[in-house]
Amino acid sequence: MPRHPSPRAFTLLELLVVLAIVGALAGLAGVGLARSLSRDGSLQSARAVAASLAGARVAALRTGRPVQAELLSTPDHLLLTLTPGSPRRWSPPPFTLADEEGRPVERLAISFAASGRTPSSAVGLVTPARDSAAPGATIMWINFDPISGAPALGARKDPHTVEATAEAAP
Repeated sequence: MPRHPSPRAFTLLELLVVLAIVGALAGLAGVGLARSLSRDGSLQSARAVAASLAGARVAALRTGRPVQAELLSTPDHLLLTLTPGSPRRWSPPPFTLADEEGRPVERLAISFAASGRTPSSAVGLVTPARDSAAPGATIMWINFDPISGAPALGARKDPHTVEATAEAAP
């Protein structure tokens, strides 16, 4: 009578090696996901600050009166106060502040005239490096349009380059 081969099974050692590999891959994916979520949180907060500043500009246009916006950064929170208006607070702060030159500051005041214009050219929102292996910080900029004063989140625009380009145009 022919003998049937016995079914093969995995050894305990083979199963442990596969589990170790799967665990290492899951750990790497988890770290990447956590980093992207923290960046997304900072981006959402930056968008909220830009939207609040846009609301202040619209309030100045609608009422025909100046509106003052003040950003205050402390270790505990980031506070945006609009005069007139109600304050908005982020705790813990998703970023610190930088002036138009990129220097760190604790307080920034932005005034919108009745025309919606502002003398400010930009506000920097500094997200600290989350990893000691990647030193440095990321600065997200809220740029104010030089003509309308409308705020927009984006890359830093050099006002001198904008003026030079405008002068060169026929």
